[in-house]
Amino acid sequence: MHGSYLFIDSANLVVHEGGHLLFRWFGPTLGLWGGTILQWLVPLLLAAYFFRERQAPAFVFCMFFFFENWLYTATYMADARAMALPLVTTGDPDYVEHDWNTIFSSLGILPYDTKIAAVVQFLGWCGMLACVAWLASRLKATTKT
Repeated sequence: MHGSYLFIDSANLVVHEGGHLLFRWFGPTLGLWGGTILQWLVPLLLAAYFFRERQAPAFVFCMFFFFENWLYTATYMADARAMALPLVTTGDPDYVEHDWNTIFSSLGILPYDTKIAAVVQFLGWCGMLACVAWLASRLKATTKT
């Protein structure tokens, strides 16, 4: 659903922008990638914590949130050539950079932005569905015992 914006994406945006600020300390390349890195890393680390604590519902929620981030990222990736989405920056508003246009251009794969985005979106949906299926099977198994 390119162009859709879910309520939870507001949280994704804040974490994404914070990632640019955090990873900027490690150079311009990590600063550029840092938004997506932190956006994916936060729910993944929370999921790891809840997995270790054996908190299945919280683990699944965080993993679901992790994969939902892939949809958000896919929308941003698919916009790499068109650059039609409104962009947010924590820095100088006169210097706003489209992360995925810059990343895909530097890798020489900009013409494949929508194809890559479709794969990322598909994997995000698969991950979200797998989370729900795993939790449902776990709940079903615990109700039988």
